[in-house]
Amino acid sequence: MIRKTTYKDNLNRLRHAVCAFGLLISLATLPASAQHVHQLSYTGAWTDTNPVGATTDSKTGVAAFLTTPNNQVHTFYLASDDSVHQLFYNGVSWSDENLTSATGAPLALAKSPVSGFSIDNFQYVYYIGSDHHLHQLLYNNVKFADTDLTKTAGGPLARTTTKLVAFTTGSPAAHVYYQSANGHIHQTYTVDGSTWQDQDLTAIAKGTPARGVWMAGFNTGNFQYVYFVATTGHVHQLFYNNSTWTEKDLTALSGSEAVASGSGVSAFVIAGGTDQFEVYFVGTDKHIVELSSTNNQTWAFADLTDLTGAPVPAIANQIVAFPTPNDDFHVYFVAKSHIHQLYLPINSLWQIEDLTVESKGPNANGISGMAGYASQNNQYVYYVAK
Repeated sequence: MIRKTTYKDNLNRLRHAVCAFGLLISLATLPASAQHVHQLSYTGAWTDTNPVGATTDSKTGVAAFLTTPNNQVHTFYLASDDSVHQLFYNGVSWSDENLTSATGAPLALAKSPVSGFSIDNFQYVYYIGSDHHLHQLLYNNVKFADTDLTKTAGGPLARTTTKLVAFTTGSPAAHVYYQSANGHIHQTYTVDGSTWQDQDLTAIAKGTPARGVWMAGFNTGNFQYVYFVATTGHVHQLFYNNSTWTEKDLTALSGSEAVASGSGVSAFVIAGGTDQFEVYFVGTDKHIVELSSTNNQTWAFADLTDLTGAPVPAIANQIVAFPTPNDDFHVYFVAKSHIHQLYLPINSLWQIEDLTVESKGPNANGISGMAGYASQNNQYVYYVAK
């Protein structure tokens, strides 16, 4: 029997359609997590925050640091249109600023890394432009301005897959490390804050060209250390001893396995009477490997996956590592779309923790940059949600 449609049937259908449309509108107005930069913070417990910035380039670089003396948070990334953005937390609320629009700087090269640091409230941010030039966005405590460092220093064009490392050896000196098209590591630097120069460190140290994967670096005084993956798959260190640059093959020195294709390195130093150097990467067996030295001469390795039973990491996502002031070690990586932490409390053993489960945060995209730092014993990690 064919059922006849009544006026009441049509009215109910209309009501259902209106409710469904209203639900879709409500969902559309909720802040989305997808491809946004999120903050994981530990201040006694792990929490996840979505500052609700712009949708990111899926493979964006991420940089983050605190400015002093007010401890305000600044996080930098590429939006989906490859403009450079800043997420800024003033202690009460988050805001998002398009620095490309504010400065008239060129758009970034797609997937560009972002690196930077602060000196007091001055902020120094570096990225690769769509013109393959190295650019500096400088906040002088009044406004941001763009400088084309490739043009200023006369350096070569950056390779499409270059990564960046930047730090200061003391105001106003700034050092930025990147890769040219032939895989050489270059340093663009200034000692007076205005005159920039470029050096081919691979040529100077007679070293090995690099893969286009994540690099790491830091300084102790004027001593400078840059870590990268060579075309051989070995971890190399470029070291400036305040006089000359030299290069070491840390994989050969430690007897560790090579680096997995697509994985980069993270590194830090605990400076003191005896400096302790730490480097982390994903090995060819997809295990997380630690390289350690207390004299920058003798290097040893440990398989942290074997030690902790950690899950298999997402090779393409950046690894972040830093110590807290009490000399605990912290290493952050993505596995199964979750942010995980390997941590070593002082005088204890390595442990593994799933921060996405603990914070009830969203999945990570697993192919982007990541950044982090410690403030006292509090920890902050910035990643791109899936």
